[in-house]
Amino acid sequence: QFAEVTRAEVWALLEDVEKRKFQNILADEILLPIGMANSTFHSVPSSTQFKSIATGHLSKNIPIEGKYYRIRPQSSGGLWSTPTDLARLIILVQKSRKSDTNEIVSKDNAMLMTTPVMASYGLGFSNEIRGTGVRFFGHDGHNIGYICSMIGSLDNGFGVVVMTNSENGWKAVNKIKKLVGRKFWGF
Repeated sequence: QFAEVTRAEVWALLEDVEKRKFQNILADEILLPIGMANSTFHSVPSSTQFKSIATGHLSKNIPIEGKYYRIRPQSSGGLWSTPTDLARLIILVQKSRKSDTNEIVSKDNAMLMTTPVMASYGLGFSNEIRGTGVRFFGHDGHNIGYICSMIGSLDNGFGVVVMTNSENGWKAVNKIKKLVGRKFWGF
């Protein structure tokens, strides 16, 4: 029998084995090698590295006191990032699916990440068909005051990342994805 393990327990185990903080492990082993220099799992991002964090807004467009909430544990929803950095991740996965030359994400792992194993979810990404039958992988994010979505095609090498700083952001996210799909992908 398998015991159920929480994300926090996996995080603690990783820190114990590596003798480093979770945030530093992710930065050194994944984020920086991918080129995601404007991304971090630190609960309070460095004001020197992250000079312009958008203030999150609640459902009635009320700014969050102190700009944003701190997520605990950071491993679950605690990534601070930019659309450009998330696009780098999409591109990495797209390229890794085509060849096994990437040292960070192998072709086999990219396939696992983007192939449904439970309903429409792979190991890390959801899968969907949009428009004229184009297959996509992606991930949506929602933390208090922020909503984002990223999608990349499984076959054609295109995608989009949309980030908002509002609890009301889903309408904008979905509209932008639809407009981009129509203009650039012929949906």
